[in-house]
Order: sequence, then C-alpha cells, then structure tokens
Amino acid sequence: MGMPLHVPSPNMVVFHGVLMVSGFLGTVIVLERSTALGWGVGNIFALLSGLGALIVGIGWNTEIGIVMVVIAGFGLISMYIFIISKEFTWHTFIMLLGSVLWFLGSIFWLRSYPFTFTANLWAGFLVLTVIGERIELSRIIQTSGSQRAIAGLLSTIFMIGLLINYLWVGIGVVTSALALVALSIWLLKNDLARYTVSQAGLPKYMAICLISGFIWLIVGACASILYMKIPDHLYYDAYLHSIFLGFIFSMIFAHTPVIFPSLTGMQVGFYDRFYIHYLLLQGSLIIRLIGDFVADGLIREIGGSLNGLAIVFFLISTIVAVFQTNRLLRSQQVMN
Repeated sequence: MGMPLHVPSPNMVVFHGVLMVSGFLGTVIVLERSTALGWGVGNIFALLSGLGALIVGIGWNTEIGIVMVVIAGFGLISMYIFIISKEFTWHTFIMLLGSVLWFLGSIFWLRSYPFTFTANLWAGFLVLTVIGERIELSRIIQTSGSQRAIAGLLSTIFMIGLLINYLWVGIGVVTSALALVALSIWLLKNDLARYTVSQAGLPKYMAICLISGFIWLIVGACASILYMKIPDHLYYDAYLHSIFLGFIFSMIFAHTPVIFPSLTGMQVGFYDRFYIHYLLLQGSLIIRLIGDFVADGLIREIGGSLNGLAIVFFLISTIVAVFQTNRLLRSQQVMN
C-alpha cells in the first residue's frame, strides 16, 4: 500500500501472501489433517510447507521454497485420496479439490506463470477447504445427501472457473464468481451457524463470524468481476482481501477456540472481548474496500493498518485467553 515498513527482507512484503497461505494456513491444514489421520509422516509435509514459505519470505532461494510447497501440496492431496479410498464423502471430495488448487497454483508459480494466477488458485484452496469442513459439520443438522451433492457440484464448477481463467479470462472469472456466490448462498441456507446464532456464548460468536465470512465471499465474487472489467484498478485488492481477510480470517476467528485445543491440548475459553477483534476486522475491511472502490490511497492505508491491528489484537487476546482458561482449570482441579 506504499507504507514504509522495516522488515528483514523485501520479499516479506512482496510475498506476504505466500507466508500467510502456505507458511501459516497451509501448514496448519496439513498438520490438522495428518493429526486426524494419525500419519506421523504428514508432519513432514507440514514442515515443508512452513519452511518453504519462510525460505521464499526471507529471499534465500525462491525456487527451492516453491518446490517444498509443491511437495507439501502433493502430501495433502495424498491424505485426501487415502480418506476417499476408504469412504467417499462430499466434504472430503471438496477439500481434495482445494488441495489440488494449492498444488497446481504452486506448480504454475514454479513455471513462472503470473503470481496473480497462483493467488487465485490459492484463494480457491482455502475457500474449498473451509467449505468442505462446514459441509462435514452440516451432517449434525442432517443436511440431505442431495444438498451436499449440490455443494460438491458448485465447488467443482468453481474450481473449473479458476483453472480456465488463464486461458479465457471472461468465462473463467464469471464462472468462478457465480459458483462462489451460489456456494455462499448454500452456506447461508444450510450451515450449522444458521441455528447456533440464536444461542449464547461461544456458539453465537462462532456463528456471527461464520455468517460474516459467507457474506464476504459474495463481496469477493463481485469484486473479481469488477477487476476483470478494469484490471488496473484496486478491485483486485478488494477481491483478494474480501477472501483472505473477510472470509478466511472470519473463519480463523470462529474456529480457533476449537482447533487450537485439538492441536495443542490447551483449552481456549470464550470471552466477550473476542468481539473487539471481530468488529475491528469487519469495520477496517469495509474501510479498506471503500478506499479500493474509490481509488483513495489514504482510506485504503487506514483500513489496511486497522486490518493488521485486528489480527494482532486477535493473537494477543487468544494467548491471554489460553493462560486464563488453563489457570482456571488448574485452580478447579486443585479445589477438587
């Protein structure tokens, strides 16, 4: 955004998306999947994802870093194929499609395709991974098999749209955007959040984050079409960050109290202050997108800075919650 930053390497600015998608989220997704399967070897793929992104970020050897991410993507694909070989489910199939997008996006980048193409595929990787997980949870409310099949079909169309985007931009963008809007509507109608939003505490907080994320998917889809019409405009920033910040970080905010204990064994209790970083993220992203749509650099800088502040506050709040919760649990054990 043109703001002066003091970082160890300029690559950390240029490739901050690589650090986030592969270094952080890709590593966590592979680690979570390998933990669920009990595959110790899966941790190697998680390590490759994290180290590969870090190597790219510090500017040591971009090609080696990308190769490591490619191998990590292949590892994730193999995990999903193994699961499907035991039992086919739509949610696993959708997450498999997402892992293929991560793998292919990394391959295209390795072959010097424009990074914008890779970023689109990586966005699809995260979107389909989350959608697959949400469809898996939809079984709790007994979503019909036909509804899950519709989600699988829409996910396939979304993936195809992203892949043909490089050859036929207009057809690819419109196809993926329409499929993404349809998937968002599917989630708003069928996701468990529709029912838990009326509850209290953590279930309500999670549902609010989830529903907000689904709406940001629609915003991102619309921004992608605008970007196709005017490629030199900041619509591209609006498109990517509606997905990566609006959707993905809303999902991270929602799922951290559940995923963190499964990976670390440390509990994260719910506190009302969690709404602060939630509201800060949503509000700052709206400001950023206003700056994008009207092409105002100052407004965009303000929104982007507050985006970062929201994430920092989320990290601090979560760490404090971990210590608070586990101290409370220990005191209860002593009393008992």
